[in-house]
Amino acid sequence: MTKKKRIRLIIIIAAIVVAIAAALVLVRVLNKNKKVDVFPVNMINDPYWGSEAQYTGNVSAGRVMNVKLRNALVESVPVHEGQHVSQGDVLLVYDAAEYQLTLLADEANIAVQEARIERAKKMARHYQCLRPSEDAPKPKKETIDHGPLPIKKELKAEDIKKEESEFMITPKTVITKEFLKRLREKGWMCRLLLYQDDTNFGTYIIDGLEIPEWVYVYEADDEIQPDDPTELDEGGEEDPEEPEEPTEEPTEEPTEPPTEPPTEEPEGKTYHKVKKDPIQKDWILSDILSFDGTQGMMNSAETAGYYGKVTFHDPIPYERYEEIISYPDYNGDPEDFAYSRKELAQLAARSTREAAEAEKDLLLARIALQKDRLTAQTGEVRSTISGVVTEVKDPHLASEGEVVITVKGSENYVVTAYVAELDLDKVQIGAKETIYAYESGTSCTATISEIEGIPTTESWYGGNPNNSYYPVSAIVDDAAAEMIVGEYCQVTMMQEGEVSDAIFIPLMFVRSDEKGHYVMVAEGNRLAKRYVRTGKNIYGSELEIRSGLSVDDYIAFPYGDGENNGAPVVRKEDLSSLYNW
Repeated sequence: MTKKKRIRLIIIIAAIVVAIAAALVLVRVLNKNKKVDVFPVNMINDPYWGSEAQYTGNVSAGRVMNVKLRNALVESVPVHEGQHVSQGDVLLVYDAAEYQLTLLADEANIAVQEARIERAKKMARHYQCLRPSEDAPKPKKETIDHGPLPIKKELKAEDIKKEESEFMITPKTVITKEFLKRLREKGWMCRLLLYQDDTNFGTYIIDGLEIPEWVYVYEADDEIQPDDPTELDEGGEEDPEEPEEPTEEPTEEPTEPPTEPPTEEPEGKTYHKVKKDPIQKDWILSDILSFDGTQGMMNSAETAGYYGKVTFHDPIPYERYEEIISYPDYNGDPEDFAYSRKELAQLAARSTREAAEAEKDLLLARIALQKDRLTAQTGEVRSTISGVVTEVKDPHLASEGEVVITVKGSENYVVTAYVAELDLDKVQIGAKETIYAYESGTSCTATISEIEGIPTTESWYGGNPNNSYYPVSAIVDDAAAEMIVGEYCQVTMMQEGEVSDAIFIPLMFVRSDEKGHYVMVAEGNRLAKRYVRTGKNIYGSELEIRSGLSVDDYIAFPYGDGENNGAPVVRKEDLSSLYNW
């Protein structure tokens, strides 16, 4: 290579490198400026309720108690607006017998929630087991060689083996007279595919039933040889019992016409009519057929002695090599490779959240059933707080689920948890606990104020039925907290030094590198990478964030194309775009 060529090659390589670098920079700039959706952590937060230090409970007292109408006949409302009531006073009376229907509805709701849980968990497992589209087997391209055309150069009698035969020939193929006589003897049919230069131009069909056994011809006496197989009629007269066969049309079934005696008989010669086999020689179809590259043609003047029907069509080239695309056999799940890895993560996360929501609804349904069983005994709904009745609606004009009676008190809310006797050593007066109220969605802390020494007689879902459960009351620290008296709560006993703002988010929102776990958080109007301290991993789907993230933050799903540091953000107030609702 000359020095000049080397310099030119170096310049070309340098230009390619610069172009690639510019493209990468452009992609990075475009991704950096691509807007990214961020979602409120408080909507993604899924407080874990499976810890050994967690218990079921309910809001037992507070500033407000709302009585919602159930689907049963109301007998009486023994309170009025402005009336002072004490805890335990009767607020509403249902027909106890008809209230049994409410119990049936509660039991049906429990069955529905159990079915939801089972289906959601099944779907989560299903999506976790599916293989992503990125792992789909690649199709394979193959070339099939069909081999050369089996063109026959000569057709012999032994080639005839069945009633209908088919052969590929060229116009120069020799069709032996033995082959033709065999067809005639058997009365069989043969289809000849006419090829020239690997292109099919038509078909020539020979039907053995249409080849005559003999024809009449006229021959001069001196032309008859001793070994000539023809039969001479005496006197040269026509045989009245053997009618002369007419000559066929040349284009349909060419036949050899009988030789006519000359109009003027040559001197010294006499002619005799004789019977003769029409197959006297081998056939070569090039004598009567020709091809000009675009079509086939027949020479009608030369068709005498040929029996058959020819059909021409547009040229059909023979494709010896065929390219096909084949896919490997796969016997796995029919939905494998239908979704990308990102889509499967979203679907699994959505199903996991659906299962968690259904489990919460199931707990609420069981608590509602327990309450309704107490109400069904007497039909009475009693006040759980002391206060003033601020609103009373006519229950006959209200719809199911509507608040018909409101009682307001003045004290902070009190949450009562039910702790198994073996766990009582884990709680103490003055200790802190975290509360998550499912119906109102309130998260807060409370201080334990009382541990009762007499176990409750009620059966609380989620524990060993052989254990005794003791009420543990705690006063909510935040006087402004909004809760609903009677609603179901998750109560977590905090260990010494434990943070109170730990949250649980789907695992798919957390990534890691050599420095640790991080999330992509909205800081101002831009996306930023923030490292967090993690805790419990719940069933491989939820991860506890102990610090570095709060419920007031907005985070992004960190597996898209533009989730980079500095990318502009769009704050979403719901999760519809995240889960494609």
